[in-house]
Amino acid sequence: MTEQAKETGFKVPVAVSLNLHERYITPPKGLEGEGQSVEGRLHDLFSMCLLAMQDKLDLSRISF
Repeated sequence: MTEQAKETGFKVPVAVSLNLHERYITPPKGLEGEGQSVEGRLHDLFSMCLLAMQDKLDLSRISF
């Protein structure tokens, strides 16, 4: 995940849990033709994470 996260702006290594990957990052069967992809979903996830972190840089954990 680190290389894809770097493309979005992360400067540290990034990992995701298997649960997150299988339930939210991997598109459900049949949506591949609808513009859904692992790469696109990762980009969205990392972008939302960066936005959530902007004003919380002093915290060690955030929820979003």
